[in-house]
Amino acid sequence: QALESPVADWFKPLAYAVILLREEGYPSVFFADYYGTRYNDQQNGQNREGSVQAGAPVIDELLYARHRFAYGPQNSYLDDPDLIGWTRAGTKEHPAGLAVLLSDGREGKKRMNVGAEHAGQCFRDLTKRRNECVTIDASGWGEFSTNGRSFSLWVPEAYGMTKP
Repeated sequence: QALESPVADWFKPLAYAVILLREEGYPSVFFADYYGTRYNDQQNGQNREGSVQAGAPVIDELLYARHRFAYGPQNSYLDDPDLIGWTRAGTKEHPAGLAVLLSDGREGKKRMNVGAEHAGQCFRDLTKRRNECVTIDASGWGEFSTNGRSFSLWVPEAYGMTKP
């Protein structure tokens, strides 16, 4: 039950994207990951000091995306061990939808379907880590990209890119 986290700092945002934006599971945020903390610990009779970096800005991005866009049925694209993605189709009350792409290694692209109702729409990365417009084809498919060891959250430009 030590506070020291075995999860690398670059990987935590990816883990939180899975925890907060997928259809299944129970979303939760750990206090120390959000606010950060310092600690003193003993291991094998040795005193150790450490810290957990606060991740509030990134977690806030994910919480906003969950609140505004992560609704409806999910399609998963888990065909690559280092680059995974999924889409959320939206609902009548929350029709925007969402495409999420994560990489634990290289920069990459993945073709994913967000639904034919989005044909012709421009999807943009809500996190602004990527600047391109992904234009959705007539069948609802688009080629989404992300940076290495990072994530991108793609939403229809028409639904606004301004976060609170």
